[in-house]
Amino acid sequence: MIRQNGKSLSAVKLAMQFNRGDLSFSNGLGGSIGLTIPLLLGVLLHHPADGAISSVGALLAGLVAFNGYHRTRLQALAWEAVLMSFMSFCGALLSGNTISFSVFAALCAAVAGMSLTLGPTFSMVVIEAVLQMAISSAFQLDFNQALVRALYVLLGVLLQLVIVMVSWLFAIGKQEFATVSRLLEILAEYCAAVMTEGQPPQPPIFFDYQSVLGDPNPFLRREKLSLIRSLASEAEQLRVNLVAFVNLTRPLCNDPILSDAVNSILVQAHNSLIRAAKSVFWEYKERGLAQEFSMGLDSFSGTLVILESLNTTDRLVVTALLRQLSHIGLEPRTEFPDDMGRLDQKPIREWRPSIRNDLSAAKEVILKNINLESDAFRHSIRLVVAAFISVLVTRETHISRGYWVFLTVIVVLKPDYATTIRRGVERTVGTILGVALAVAVVGGLHLSHYQLIPLIFVLAVGAYWVFRANYAIFVVLLTILVVALLEIAGLGVVVTAKARLADTLLGGFVAIGVYLIWPTWGKSNMYFKMAQLLDAQRVYATELIEVAIGRKGLGDEMNNLLIRARSTRIVAEGALERVSYEPKQQVLGYTKRAQFISSTRLFAGACLSLQAACKSGTTAINADETKVTLEEISRIIDGFYLKFIEELRGSMRHPRADLSLEHLERLSNKVALDLGRGPRRGSLIALSLLEMTDAVRSIEELLSTIPTEG
Repeated sequence: MIRQNGKSLSAVKLAMQFNRGDLSFSNGLGGSIGLTIPLLLGVLLHHPADGAISSVGALLAGLVAFNGYHRTRLQALAWEAVLMSFMSFCGALLSGNTISFSVFAALCAAVAGMSLTLGPTFSMVVIEAVLQMAISSAFQLDFNQALVRALYVLLGVLLQLVIVMVSWLFAIGKQEFATVSRLLEILAEYCAAVMTEGQPPQPPIFFDYQSVLGDPNPFLRREKLSLIRSLASEAEQLRVNLVAFVNLTRPLCNDPILSDAVNSILVQAHNSLIRAAKSVFWEYKERGLAQEFSMGLDSFSGTLVILESLNTTDRLVVTALLRQLSHIGLEPRTEFPDDMGRLDQKPIREWRPSIRNDLSAAKEVILKNINLESDAFRHSIRLVVAAFISVLVTRETHISRGYWVFLTVIVVLKPDYATTIRRGVERTVGTILGVALAVAVVGGLHLSHYQLIPLIFVLAVGAYWVFRANYAIFVVLLTILVVALLEIAGLGVVVTAKARLADTLLGGFVAIGVYLIWPTWGKSNMYFKMAQLLDAQRVYATELIEVAIGRKGLGDEMNNLLIRARSTRIVAEGALERVSYEPKQQVLGYTKRAQFISSTRLFAGACLSLQAACKSGTTAINADETKVTLEEISRIIDGFYLKFIEELRGSMRHPRADLSLEHLERLSNKVALDLGRGPRRGSLIALSLLEMTDAVRSIEELLSTIPTEG
């Protein structure tokens, strides 16, 4: 949640923010080269209009290159090449007939809306193909001319694809190693937070790093990828053990000696993780790290006291953490078995797309979302209405360059309120400034086609560079760039600039107006995402308790459940943030949203501690009575979470009278006593169960104060 002076930033203020961390000069340079070459080719062959339209296609395709990683990016650009050339052909061919073009534009808008169900990358591909169709409709052509233009567009997009693939040769493994390095930095930040904050911080939150490692650079060798994935797995286990260590030693910190010993270990852990994050790139060669860390630990007089104050089995968690930290930062040959060198040395070639599987999966997802409960379907209907109205009205009223109205509708109208308003503000502000600068620069300097090409290249570099950092600045540069391209295509600068300004304002008005007439507020979607998160945590926790009892093993399935819980948490927290920008959202204000996030993260940390206990063998439970108690705890937690899920989904059909938080806490304390420790000072498993109880209590209190129906 973004806060300023105690209040949530509005969507308008958010639109003005500049995120320096999202600047990307390398992507900007590569995309600009791909944009300039077809333009230069068109001018040299005396087909400047074809070259300009091809550059527009390359410009849009370059934006797709910001999405996905490797295989997904390649697939996206391949689909972009096919769809853009086809849509360019259709736009130029059908633009002469108002009714035909209006119907086709509405159909394209429907597809663009439903493409949201296919993920952000492919959705962007479809939307950009529709934008290409809109721009191509500015030039009415016959069949042969439209075909030639489509081929130019195909060339521009394929050129971007080639440039992206060539760029992979200069960054083999860089993104993958940087991802693992960031995981270690997150753990180091957690250690620092534990030492500096008065209250124990929430567990360290990992981003969706599996998307990066699951889509590696195709030129990355297999042994390197195996190393990277092993490091990520080690970071994941370190995360579990760090959280377990903090939870386990928290009750000991009332003793000054033990507190100093705990902090000493955390200081060493922080330093080791920071150095390891750097040495992941194997530039610092930290060979002496393990010995230095071990010597440091031996010098702590309180370390043995910490171990003596814990159960024999709980000591394994601490020793496992210290053993892991002692190996962080080693060179790969000292960390992995000797047969690593005998792995297949060939580069990875796991990036061939399966068109049949992709189409089949896309069809299945789209069909499931054709209902009024689907945000994508509701968005699709709004887009169809807005697109049909914008095209029909601009055509019948003979508005100059009316395709910009349709284009603006597609760009501005989004499935949620906050993004629609934000994009409308960014588009309007950027266009006004861009038009003024375009008239002054392009119109005032009277540059030739060959002089405009370097200017377009520089503008493209800048536009790509700030694309993710600030969309409004991107629109400013994009407006100047497009006006320059259309000048080469034969359209006047002043006429084009004025038409773009008027049409953008009209398109933004139509988009926002259609959304406000039939809005989709984030409340219902937010509750659904919250329920998904609770369901993932419910399954994860009950399966962990099954492992603790001894009925199941700790295999790959548990890691999959952990990943699912993490991904649903990311989605749920995103939904909670988006609703903060909507009007009349007092139903779940900032404090309550923060309480839900804090509670679910507390529960997640307890699960991590329990998983660490399961992995280290601290759950050697022999007493049948204790196992029965754990079964009852699992049943109650499962029951509470099912109740929460039903409340959030508005389907509370079977009230549970047998659920009691007090009974749950008594059972957790009993487990602590059974395992030889007192309440909240016992074994790691007991501490985990008590934290789960605290999380359940907090969520119960939260949901009892808000109406969640429908």
